[in-house]
Amino acid sequence: MFGPKSSLKKRKRHSNAAAKGHGKTTTKGASGPPEVDQRVLDILTGVEEEDQDQNLNSPVEEDTTSSSDEQDKSHDEQGGERIEDRAEGKAERNPEGPQTFHGWPNALPSEHAKKIKVTVLLENANLETVRQSGRAGGFVLLNSDDHRHLLRKTGRNANDARPDITHQCLLALLDSPLNKEGRLKVYVRTSKNVLIDVNSETRIPRTFTRFAGLMTELLEKLKVRGTSGSTPLLRVIRNPIVSHLPVGTRKVVCTYNTENVMDMREHSRRIADLVDAKDSNGLSGNDNKQRTIADDGEEVNILYVVGAMAHGKIEEDWADEYICISEYPLSAATVCSRITHAYECLFGIL
Repeated sequence: MFGPKSSLKKRKRHSNAAAKGHGKTTTKGASGPPEVDQRVLDILTGVEEEDQDQNLNSPVEEDTTSSSDEQDKSHDEQGGERIEDRAEGKAERNPEGPQTFHGWPNALPSEHAKKIKVTVLLENANLETVRQSGRAGGFVLLNSDDHRHLLRKTGRNANDARPDITHQCLLALLDSPLNKEGRLKVYVRTSKNVLIDVNSETRIPRTFTRFAGLMTELLEKLKVRGTSGSTPLLRVIRNPIVSHLPVGTRKVVCTYNTENVMDMREHSRRIADLVDAKDSNGLSGNDNKQRTIADDGEEVNILYVVGAMAHGKIEEDWADEYICISEYPLSAATVCSRITHAYECLFGIL
């Protein structure tokens, strides 16, 4: 058995022998293929004949590097010009803040966008309290997971106790950039005809257990205040909803049970066209071009009604329009997200 030291010595002997053999072939012209000996020698000794190749190729490399440097410089100059152009465009389109982001292709000017007020009503929300059994007593929010026995005993459908749908809708609406920009108003009307005013600064609890406790407190005390303020975040108000809307508000019901299928972005663009119609009312062509949008104080108010229930159909006598925003049935939270996203694109809100 040979150890590592003996194998290393054996390799050195072979390399020295090869080197001597190569020397003999060069001096005396021994027979044998010199190419094979040269390759073996290069492998064993590590001698590489690349200096001549590098010297021959060095001018070409200098030329290529110089040309590549010039190309990179030209690209950098062009890129700098493009960045400056984008910065100038952003400064022109966004003089006041992030609400007029230049990346949206069809974003309205800030003066124009401020005239559109968006309101969402969550209709038929399953928010109902029941007395808790046992010694603890008190009231809890009725839901299909914890009160199956009670629903079966009273002969009610489990789909009529889905407060989680309202929870998901409120999260989608109040967490949207449209609400954080102060462009959204939210109302909730329960299946028991209780109308709730939701403050835009309200932070809805993320877990359903805490949300159920918050709704139970609201339905008992009719008002919920924040920890650091006297302004109520949630409060019960009087019906009907129309009495809390500005005069001339357009009321749109979002439902799957209609043939009026329309993209939500197209519908928001039509609402924006109503502002143009009001601005150009009673003006000639030249006067309309010279008059700015800020000169007219009229606003366009739009109300979207979204059903916050598992199954059913919404029918309102005061509705102006029924639209379907998708070819497929969507959840209430998805409909709320599509509404907010359409107006975020229209207003240029990131």
